[in-house]
Amino acid sequence: EVKGSHVYIEIIDDKPGMQELLQHLSNCPYKIRKVERQTASLEEIFMKVARKI
Repeated sequence: EVKGSHVYIEIIDDKPGMQELLQHLSNCPYKIRKVERQTASLEEIFMKVARKI
């Protein structure tokens, strides 16, 4: 039995909108755990999350 997917994200710095994105993700049944490269933009992270979901 699979209990949902895992989305892996780590906060590397205080990127604008990062807290809001994580707050939104915390309200969905996906685990937030993947380490993104430091240069990843919010858009890149969001698209990866969107593809996972």
